Parts: sequence; C-alpha cells; structure tokens
Amino acid sequence: MFSRFIIILITVFLASCATQRLEQSEQEITEAKQQAVNSKKSVEELLVEYANKLEVLDEDNLLFYAPLTMQLASEKAAKAKHLRSNNSASLPDIKFELMSALHFLDKANMNKKAVKLHLKSADTHFTELKNLQAPSLLPLKFNKIESTFRQLSTLIETGKIQDAIKQEPDLIKEMIQVEIETLQKSYLDKAADYIQQAKENDASSYAPATLKEAEGFYQATSAFIQKSYRDKNTIIEKSEETLKVARKLYFISKETLAFHKSSNEEIEIKVINAYALLKELGVSLAIEPLEISQFSEQGAQLLKQIKITKEETSDLIKQLQAKNEALASNKQAVISVTPMPQLQSPKIIMSQETNKAVLSELFMPNSYSDAEVLEDENLEFDSIEIVK
Repeated sequence: MFSRFIIILITVFLASCATQRLEQSEQEITEAKQQAVNSKKSVEELLVEYANKLEVLDEDNLLFYAPLTMQLASEKAAKAKHLRSNNSASLPDIKFELMSALHFLDKANMNKKAVKLHLKSADTHFTELKNLQAPSLLPLKFNKIESTFRQLSTLIETGKIQDAIKQEPDLIKEMIQVEIETLQKSYLDKAADYIQQAKENDASSYAPATLKEAEGFYQATSAFIQKSYRDKNTIIEKSEETLKVARKLYFISKETLAFHKSSNEEIEIKVINAYALLKELGVSLAIEPLEISQFSEQGAQLLKQIKITKEETSDLIKQLQAKNEALASNKQAVISVTPMPQLQSPKIIMSQETNKAVLSELFMPNSYSDAEVLEDENLEFDSIEIVK
C-alpha cells in the first residue's frame, strides 16, 4: 500500500513537470504587435533573422538553460510558418508571431545569463563534468545531475531564484562525487583491470607481495583523487605510476601461475632460457664473459659490468668533448687573426706601336733573350694596359 502511494506521488510530480509552461504576458503581446506594425522587414527576412539568431545563441544551450522560454519561441516560429503557408492569413499576424519568437529567444538568452550568475558554482562543476567525459563514462549519474540542474534553471526561469539558490549546495555535493568517480574511472580503470586479471591468475597465492604493492598504489591514488580532485597534474602522475605497478603485477602473476603449472621438463627449459638470455645480453653489450653461477649472482655480475662499461664510456665521451672544445677554441683564435692585405701588381702602359712589337713576343717565350726579360718576373698579363 505504501509503495503504491509513493508511485502515485512520483507520477503526479512528473506530470506537473511535463505540463509546466510559461505564457506570453499582455505586455509582451502589445510590444510584439507594435513591432510587427513598425517593422519594414519582409516575412522571409524575419524568418532568416530568427534562424540566424537561433544558431548564434546556440539552440542546445538555450534549451538547457531556458527550456520553458524556448518552448514558447519554438511554438511562435512554427505558428508563423503555418500562417505563411495559409494564403488567408494577414501579414501583421505572421509578423506578430515572428516578433514574439525573436523576443523569446532574447529572453531565453537572458535566463541563461541569470542561471550562470545565480548558480555559478553549479554551472562550473557541470562544465567540468562534461569536459571529463562524464556523460559517456557515467551516463546514468550524469543524467541525474543534468536533470536536477535543469530543474534549478527552470526555477530561475519562473522567477523562483531564491529556491534555486537554496538547492544549489546539495546539487554541488552530488556533482563533486560524480566528478571524483569520473576521475577514478578515467585514470584508474586500466590499473583496476590489471589487478583483477592478476587475482584471476591467483596472484594472492603466487605473487602476494606484488599484489600487495599494486593494491597499495591503487588505494593511495584513489584516496588522493578523493582529497585533491582538481590537482590534475598530480593525479596523472600517480595514475601512471599505479598503472605501471598494476601491469607488472599482471605479468608476474601470469608467469608465476604458468611456472606452477609447468612440468619438470618445462621448468628446466625456462631456467636454461633465462641463463641463455644473460649470456646473450653480455655478448650484445661486449662485456667480458661471465662464469655460470647462481642466477641472481650472475645477474648482479652482469649489471656490475654494464655499470663499469657505462662509466668508461662516459669518461671517454667527456675526453672527446674536451678535445673538441679545445680544437674549436684554437680554430676561433686562427680566424680572429687579421689577414695581410694583398698588393696589386703595377700596370705598364704601352702605346699601340709597342703593343704590336712586344705582345707577340710575350706569347712566344722562345723568341726573346734573357736581356729582354722584364725586371718584374711576377708581372701578370692583367697588369698590362694598352693605350690607344
């Protein structure tokens, strides 16, 4: 009996929400009629103006922040289009409907601004939830919050601003919780999957220490998100570290499970392959061959050799860098020295008669004696100028 009474109450409440609407006031009707008479725009121009304004103001946004007012705007625009298709309708009547529709678009935009002013915190949280992809990650919880926020917007739309303000804190609490859950799902879901798969590999039996480590990281990161849900950079860092540890747990649990299920022959092959891997690493890194010993000791020796090689390589690189810097410094010093100016060769001026007599001999080195050699043995042909 009691449950039936609750269902009836919910049904009545939903019905009242569905039938709630605004009406055009007498003042709004008078102003729209006067604008219709004064307007020199055609019906087609007013229809275009309505469509453009609807696009600029963002119809979806207005529907969220002012659903009742947008309902009136839509009805008025639809009626104007219907009257336009009816040849018996008067032009002032069509324009009246369009002027009313334009007015309600402006009014819806004003209500949007009022919601953002009076419910500023809730609006900020709501935007953050959308940015975090809460609609796709937690659709049911987001839809509930969206519905509640829309109801508060409607309260402001109907003039009940104080009622909306009083209900905002409870909505914000829900928003914060959904934001935290969205962050945990977004940043920790993969790590949680790895931990779960490791448990299915019986990690509690075969990799208990690694399981404890991974669960510790997960719980610490989850707690940090609860406490500092707006510190996105740290959340990302901690989540990445948690994911690494969880991945390690999964693969260790997978290998340990396989090891316990292996036969003696399979275990022997695994051990042989492990030793072969150490040997191959040593060969690849050009490290001195290591004598076979206990696996952990041989691994430690290999790491020691790698460290020594790394230090030697580092020292060599430093020496080469020092030599390169010294060579560069010497080169710069040589370049900075000012070069000696080059002296031009003197020019010898000849007349046309001398030209005829001498030039032929200049190109015939065997046709003149040593006595006829010019005093400047380095004289170039370009330094001879012929005078006409």
